[in-house]
Amino acid sequence: MHAELNVYGQILAVSEAPENEERITGTTMQFCLHFGEGKEELVRKAYDVLKDNAKILYPLGPCPFSKLMVGLIDKYGVSWCIFV
Repeated sequence: MHAELNVYGQILAVSEAPENEERITGTTMQFCLHFGEGKEELVRKAYDVLKDNAKILYPLGPCPFSKLMVGLIDKYGVSWCIFV
């Protein structure tokens, strides 16, 4: 079984690990979405969806490698880095 997230035409499939694999608890991975130059509105839209009850690691704004970026851990404990 898996779930699919449609990220503006790109399908991100997520699923649980098989029963026989070792489980590691905690935030051990991060999803990064790089929308590309000129797509600032998509970064803001993704942030608006994920920000409720999230822990904001890097507030929405410029950073050394992007004109607009945000880093957060969502209410489900998933780490995200979203930027142009």
